[in-house]
Amino acid sequence: MSSNVAAVEVSSVRYHGLDALRAWAMSLGIVLHAAWIMVPGEAGAPATDASAHSFFDWLCLAIHTFRMQLFFVMAGFFACLLLRKRGVLKFVKNRFSRIVLPLVVFWILLCPIMMWQYNVAGLRSGAIQSESSAIALTVEFFAAMTPDSTMFLHLWFLYYLAWAYVFTVLA
Repeated sequence: MSSNVAAVEVSSVRYHGLDALRAWAMSLGIVLHAAWIMVPGEAGAPATDASAHSFFDWLCLAIHTFRMQLFFVMAGFFACLLLRKRGVLKFVKNRFSRIVLPLVVFWILLCPIMMWQYNVAGLRSGAIQSESSAIALTVEFFAAMTPDSTMFLHLWFLYYLAWAYVFTVLA
């Protein structure tokens, strides 16, 4: 009985260092996405700045090599704490409301806007060669989408995290 009390006390601890690490990794995301428009060539954004330099390609690569993996490791650590503290049913409810629901809502709201913005930038820069408007290209993109080709764009992390939680609960 005392071991259960100790487990609850341990899982109630706030890990301030991990909060700082998460904030640092989120800040690197801002650096990464700001540097992306400075990456020359096809790896760069649809509208690349005229002063693009290969340094920014290396910067993006350096940040990308560890940042998202770090988020997955931290998500696993906090999921383990949440499972121990609240149990499976409350864990599922929590992960549904904090991961799955935002994924669905923001996929519906943000992905069309992001695709439209991508098409606008691509048409203006000449990276996308088309007689169609950005709106027509965006509508065409979503009309041609199938369940096996669904793009979550920047929400891909939530998509894979949701699947990781499904496999965790099943295991």
